Amino acid sequence: MKVITKLWLLVLIGAGHVPAYSDDSLRPGVPDHWITEQPADVAWPTREWERSRLTDYEMQAWLDGMVESIFAPDHADSDRTPRALVVIQGGKIIAERYDTDNDCDATAWTGSIAKMNAAIMAGLLAREGKLRLDDPAPIPEWYKRAKDPRQAIKYRHILDFTDGLEWDNPYAEMTFVSMFQSNFMEMAFGEGALDSAQYTVERPLSHPPGSFYRYNDGLPSVMGYLFNDHMGFDAAQAAAYYQREVLDVTGMANSELEFDAAGNWYGASGMRWSACDMARFGLLIMRDGVWDGKRILPEGWVREMTIPSAASLSAARTLSGTALTYVSHVGYGLNTRVFGYKGSEGEFVPEVFGHGGYGGSVLLVRPDKDLILVMFGNDPGSGNTVTNDRFWKAHEIVDTLPAPAAM
Repeated sequence: MKVITKLWLLVLIGAGHVPAYSDDSLRPGVPDHWITEQPADVAWPTREWERSRLTDYEMQAWLDGMVESIFAPDHADSDRTPRALVVIQGGKIIAERYDTDNDCDATAWTGSIAKMNAAIMAGLLAREGKLRLDDPAPIPEWYKRAKDPRQAIKYRHILDFTDGLEWDNPYAEMTFVSMFQSNFMEMAFGEGALDSAQYTVERPLSHPPGSFYRYNDGLPSVMGYLFNDHMGFDAAQAAAYYQREVLDVTGMANSELEFDAAGNWYGASGMRWSACDMARFGLLIMRDGVWDGKRILPEGWVREMTIPSAASLSAARTLSGTALTYVSHVGYGLNTRVFGYKGSEGEFVPEVFGHGGYGGSVLLVRPDKDLILVMFGNDPGSGNTVTNDRFWKAHEIVDTLPAPAAM
């Protein structure tokens, strides 16, 4: 694919006085505590994480016990214990546990958590003045005929899965046969495997863009294509740029993007990283895209990432069977899951953001407690489903631990 350059230039020329990446960059709905600063007496973990313990000994004992229970070999879910679990608060590791073949720097593939990198790529494009969220995405496939309704799809819709393209995936309720006939399986293993972005943009429209939320594994690859195209990169150049601008700055030395045969980042799951690196990734976002004084993401971008779309909230499942306060509702921002609850007036109140992935892996970030939890799962049957007890125990840790002031 080659982008429609004239259309893209017109989009940029029309930016005017509006912020370079959005017509509405600071929408209400994000609490004041959503962005946190690195404590002045804590070093940035560019080279190594500091370790600490809670001053509340009973709470530390409870936390250690929860970590041990998640690693119990006779666990109800599976005897395949997680590969890694790391808990960070106040910029320091306060609990960690690894299986016998791993440590904090051991790399692994965690599936869908990699999708959050699509929002970082988009943020880098915005920083370079090459993307505004509410402008139409200039995809050539959508301009082959006049008045193609897909021309209404914006960058934002690609990132928050409200694009409206026809898509099905194996995470919905499907039979064994229909799962292997899904768009996801075709993209990953069938006709779309060589060029996942092209396969995705060829899907017809089934809903007006922006009106309907549907999880789509192909869209992060479309963002990978747009990243290459807008920056004029091939795969090697894209990897080198991301390495220099994000991974090297944050010390994510054990992380690597993965690309498909067309040279586009494979956004559905294309990242290998370590638990300590994923924690750095979470810290970068919680610190508003700033790392040790260097701004990586434009100001306000993290707020955009972590405000769920109205369409995702209307489609959100109410998660039952738990006493946790913040997971009664789940929305989706820019390639980021946002957990929260309904306020007294029915408004969505966000509490935690992050993503789930392969084998029960999770990244959970709770800004009001300056807290990050990383778990690398190891059970192919568990996915990121809410039936996974280890999933709930990870959330229970994030829900129960006190804010740093109580440490």
